[in-house]
Amino acid sequence: MTLFNGLLVLNGLMILAALARVRPGVLLIALNQFLTLRALDNIQAYGQPASAPFLPSTVFARHNLDVAANIFAISTLLLGVCLFWPHRPVVKTATTFPALSRRALFLIGAFLCGLVVSSETLLTHEYVNGAGTFFGFNFGAVYALVFSLILYEIARRTLGGIWRPLTGFLVLAIILFLTCYSKGSTGLATGYGLSAVMLWPIERNRAARRVMISLAIVASVGLTAYVVRGVRQVFFERGLDSVTQFLQASDEGENQRAQTGQGFEIVGNGTQYACHTLECVQLYESGISREWRSIYNPLIYTFEPSFLLEPLGLTRPLDAPWELARYYLHGGGIFILGDLYWNGGYFCVLVVFGLLMVLTFYCETRFRSSPFWLMMCAQFVPSLFMGVGYGFAQIIRGAINGLLVVGFYRVAPTLVLRFGRVVRRPAPRLSTVAGSAVRSISVKAT
Repeated sequence: MTLFNGLLVLNGLMILAALARVRPGVLLIALNQFLTLRALDNIQAYGQPASAPFLPSTVFARHNLDVAANIFAISTLLLGVCLFWPHRPVVKTATTFPALSRRALFLIGAFLCGLVVSSETLLTHEYVNGAGTFFGFNFGAVYALVFSLILYEIARRTLGGIWRPLTGFLVLAIILFLTCYSKGSTGLATGYGLSAVMLWPIERNRAARRVMISLAIVASVGLTAYVVRGVRQVFFERGLDSVTQFLQASDEGENQRAQTGQGFEIVGNGTQYACHTLECVQLYESGISREWRSIYNPLIYTFEPSFLLEPLGLTRPLDAPWELARYYLHGGGIFILGDLYWNGGYFCVLVVFGLLMVLTFYCETRFRSSPFWLMMCAQFVPSLFMGVGYGFAQIIRGAINGLLVVGFYRVAPTLVLRFGRVVRRPAPRLSTVAGSAVRSISVKAT
């Protein structure tokens, strides 16, 4: 058994443990690592994958594979510590958590309706990567912000007993289907769909039932994403036949791993993430480092959001995926572990990924204890599924969104109160003004 095999088994076991312990963040990271480790294992056994003929063969050198194995050993260890670190669950009545206002719900509903009608579905058109656009206008992180607010409100209602968990999941599933899956977009939707495991309350006497429900959620959401990704370019022409053909092709592709160096993980971007990691290792080992820019640049991105760049003529530092594209054709994104290693080697992986695990631990173990942690969990955790494949800037965006939303909710009432007092303050009467003027003149004369 190779090191990749062993790490693959460990991450598979952590996926099951995360379901049993209701740890959606660990679940999303472990799923990504499982797919990427499968791809690295295939590359080590069978060589350069057929889907990456444009990369130089030196990227897949044995030394780079050994470094990648060490990186995943560090991340798997930290993930295991996060998952099994002892803690005492704190559960409070979620009905006391602040609800989204009717105005906020109306604006979110209007945004979702616009998102539904802003582009065609797979029934009439092939998939076009228009994620982040709304009638051609790029909103970027606003999408994640809106879906996280929806998840917060659904979780508040289900955990507080206002809605049944199944009701909350179905509402979330319908929203995700109409706005994402029906259009071929899977990354954002899958993270939120899998995070629905947090909607079921912790009941020790029903732990087995909760695990079965969680497995059903993971299986249904995962299979939906897998099929949509496989047929989204041809479904409008071939219909359901494309699903049958895709599943048959997947089975054949799995049987041809020895010739192609890749299996089912390619549909889940596992092969692409493996190549990202090896490319970043190659660059860092060649003396080309990002020198921690991926870690501090997201602060700049926060105050220079993507939807304001063109209207205001702003420019901001180059993000890691774009800089990686200067050296390799890589298909978009950048895997988080490769990104961290490219910034500062093993030390950066240990420190930054460790801090991400601390944040994940607090979000997962405390979201039932306060509205702050529920909002942080709703903003940060679902973004991990897609964010892991797009680097540190994408992952930390969820945490920053959570802090911004919580800060707004705490500051806004004070501002409204003060503004309201100023607006409602009665204007002084003319007689009062005249009396004050007379008194002032008398004082000066004296």
